Amino acid sequence: MDNFTQTEFEQEVKDAKVLEPGRQGPRVYLTPENKIVKVFRPKRRLTSNFLVPYALRFQRTSERLARLDLDAATVESLGRCREMKLHFVVYPLIPGSSIRALDTDPEKQSEAVARLPGYICRLHHQGVFFKGFHLGNIIWQPNSRFALIDFQSTKLRKKAISVEDREKFFRNILRYPQDYQLIKQSGIESFFGRYLQSSQLKTVQQLALLDRLAASYSYPELKTALDSLSNKLKSR
Repeated sequence: MDNFTQTEFEQEVKDAKVLEPGRQGPRVYLTPENKIVKVFRPKRRLTSNFLVPYALRFQRTSERLARLDLDAATVESLGRCREMKLHFVVYPLIPGSSIRALDTDPEKQSEAVARLPGYICRLHHQGVFFKGFHLGNIIWQPNSRFALIDFQSTKLRKKAISVEDREKFFRNILRYPQDYQLIKQSGIESFFGRYLQSSQLKTVQQLALLDRLAASYSYPELKTALDSLSNKLKSR
């Protein structure tokens, strides 16, 4: 990890465009060379970030995702600026758009959402528990593959993640109204049905997941769709 003075860091991002502002300062920059500079600032002094900086976690997770043959941001360098109390990573801009940002191209957005359940199954089966997953931090690339960003808090298990973690995963997506609407437009029952079909979960585990999700939300359409899937599983 390279050390930067405040002057050196400011020079690093001098001509960069701010992609994501923050209360303590910009969180994400895009440089003229199409590099992303992602900044991490600890919220409190005594946190796990003090022992293992998020920038370093981001780099390590990036390397582990690559070994799983999952497209993700590939860190080229990381640094810290003690004067500004921040760490940062630099990686090439991933071509494509987040699923949310594809609202200007409804056809591509529909295709991406339709492919999402199978991709999520792959993550879960490979032990990837992406705590902050939502449709704004997964990129749909021109080659029709997904790519991950903002994964510094991701946990990588040695085996497929549990039903409890799967429920937490979906709960995080469904708490965003715009993401719920995209899933609703694609067909809630169809979306979760495709996930279950590829999940490699036993029937009792599938039912447990559906029950957990149905109990967590007051969306009537969601509950109706999940109840329908549960009834179909029980009637097999």
